[in-house]
Amino acid sequence: MGMKTVMRQFIRDESGQTTVEYMLILAVIVTIFMQFRTKMTGMLKKIFQGLDSATDEALEFEE
Repeated sequence: MGMKTVMRQFIRDESGQTTVEYMLILAVIVTIFMQFRTKMTGMLKKIFQGLDSATDEALEFEE
């Protein structure tokens, strides 16, 4: 087998591409999460505080 044939087979072989693609997608998701984690936790905290106060108001209203 010549070097040209080996290189052509290597280039045409797509068996490992899906694993690399999944790893790249995961890396992008983790990077985005790391960049916005403080903003997201702040937003979630405000949402849950609003739900908590709304629940307290609803329970006081019924009494």
